Amino acid sequence: MRVPKNCLMTSMRVSALEAEIERFEAKRVAYDPADIARALQRATRFGRFRAGDVRSILAIGPAAPEPADAGNSVVVELPAVEVRGLDAYRIDGLA
Repeated sequence: MRVPKNCLMTSMRVSALEAEIERFEAKRVAYDPADIARALQRATRFGRFRAGDVRSILAIGPAAPEPADAGNSVVVELPAVEVRGLDAYRIDGLA
């Protein structure tokens, strides 16, 4: 009897999930529950679902940058400059 490929892939994912949960459970006792909750929220936001990903987030702790929403465009008045051709940037004497 031949087992469909998608059944094999599903069983492999379940086995991998079990291993990931075991790895995560081993680390859970070493961290504060609030830190774990923040790490899981961050991991979910960025689509990182492995125990190693959560462990990395926990390791960096509060130093992890928090992306901000897009703000207003930065509008800066720039000084006028002389327009030059590309020959102005040529480096003579090479090779």
